[in-house]
Amino acid sequence: MKAVGKNNNSNICETCGKCFLKPALLHRHLVVHSRAKFFACNRCCSQFTQKSSLRRHLRTKHDEVNDSDSSQVAQQALAALKALQVSHTIVANKDVQTPLEEQQLISCQVVQVKDALNPRGELHFLPTQRVQRRQQRVSYFYVCDYCSKEFSKTYDLIRHRRSHTKEMPYCCTFCLHRSATQAKLNEHMKRLHATTPKKHTCSECNASYSLKAKLHKHLATEHPDSVYSCAQCKRTFLSQAACEAHEKLEADMQVAKLVPLLPQPAISQRSYKCIYCEKQFRRKFNCRIHMVTHLKRLLVTRRIPKHSCLQCGKNFKKLHDLERHLLTHSKLKLHICGVCQKRFTLKLTLNRHLQTHQAKRNRINCQVCGKSFASRTSLLLHLRLHTGERPFKCEICQETFRTSGHKLEHVRGERHRNASGYNALISCDEV
Repeated sequence: MKAVGKNNNSNICETCGKCFLKPALLHRHLVVHSRAKFFACNRCCSQFTQKSSLRRHLRTKHDEVNDSDSSQVAQQALAALKALQVSHTIVANKDVQTPLEEQQLISCQVVQVKDALNPRGELHFLPTQRVQRRQQRVSYFYVCDYCSKEFSKTYDLIRHRRSHTKEMPYCCTFCLHRSATQAKLNEHMKRLHATTPKKHTCSECNASYSLKAKLHKHLATEHPDSVYSCAQCKRTFLSQAACEAHEKLEADMQVAKLVPLLPQPAISQRSYKCIYCEKQFRRKFNCRIHMVTHLKRLLVTRRIPKHSCLQCGKNFKKLHDLERHLLTHSKLKLHICGVCQKRFTLKLTLNRHLQTHQAKRNRINCQVCGKSFASRTSLLLHLRLHTGERPFKCEICQETFRTSGHKLEHVRGERHRNASGYNALISCDEV
C-alpha cells in the first residue's frame, strides 16, 4: 500500500520500509509488527491484532453476522444522507437568493444559425438562443432547445440537435443506411463498402488483382507462355532473370536446407533489413539470399583456398591478393613518397604513410592512458601493451611478439641463422 504523493517520506514504517499516505494507515500497520493481540475470539482460542481480522474470522469460520455492526453501518449511512440533503437545501436557498447564472449572464438573444451540415447544399436557418457570459474564453454560447446544453460552435450544436430530432439527411448509395453527418457516412462506407484498389493488372487480358500471388496464379493457368516457371517447385516469375536466380538457389542442396531455417527479415521504411549485419535491400528475395550467406558460414568448417604462394606457402582466396603478396618477394619498391622520398613495396602502404604528413589530422586518444596517436593502426598496436596480446609467433622457437617488426628483428638475429628454412622465413616476413 505505497503512497504516491508529496509526503512519501513522512509516513514510513521503520521496520519494513513501507510508505503510507496517511498517519492513520501507518498506525494501523504498526500493529502488525507488535506481538500484542488484543482481539480474541469467544468461540475458539484464536487471537488477532486488528478488529477487522476478528470480524472476518467470525464471518468465515463461525458463520456469525454482527447485528450491531450492520445497524451501525445503517445509522452512519442515514446520517450521511441527511447531511447531504441539508447541504443541497443550503445550496438551493443560496441560488434562489443570488443566482450565479444570472450574475454571469451578460446578454441573451435569439439568432438565426445557418445549417452548414446539409448534403444538398440548400440554405436552412435555425432560430437558436445565444447567450454571452463573463470570465470565459469564449464569450458566446449557443443553447440547445431540447436539453439546454451549450455549445461554443454552431456545427457542434447542429450535430447535437440531430440526436434529438433523429434527422439523418445523408444516405448511402449502396444500401438503405442513413447518417446524421458526412463523417458518419464516410465511416460507414469505409467499413462496409470499401473497395481496395487492385494494383496488379494482367498485361494479356487486363484482369486486375489485389494480391501479386493471385496475379501469378492467373498467369500460370490462363497465360502459361507469358511467365517463367520453376521446374522444381512450379513457382512463376515475370522475368527470366528472377526465375534463373530462384532455380540457382533451389539447385544448391546446402542452401535448400538453410532456407527453411531463415528468419523473416526486418522491415524498415519500405526496405528489408538483414538481421545479422543490418544491410538493407529493396526486395525480400534479395535480402533472403544475402541472409543465406551468413548461415553458410556457420556450416563451413574448413575453407580450401584457391590460390597459394609457391615461395612461402601462404594461401589466398582471390587472385589479386596473391599478386599483391608476390610483390613482397620481389624486393621492388616502386612507390615513392613525394615528401620524404621514402620507398614502399605496396601502394596501400604508401597511402597510409602519406597520412602522417598531413598538417591537420585528427588524433585518436588511448582510453586507458590518454596517449594520442595519428592513426587507428598505431592505436591498436599501442593497446596491445595494455591487453598483453602478442599475436605474432616465431615458427622456429614459438616465441610470441607484439608486432610483426619485432618478430622480423628476432628472426634476423644470430640465434636462428643456421636453422632450416631461414631464408624462406625471412623473405615471407619482409614487406
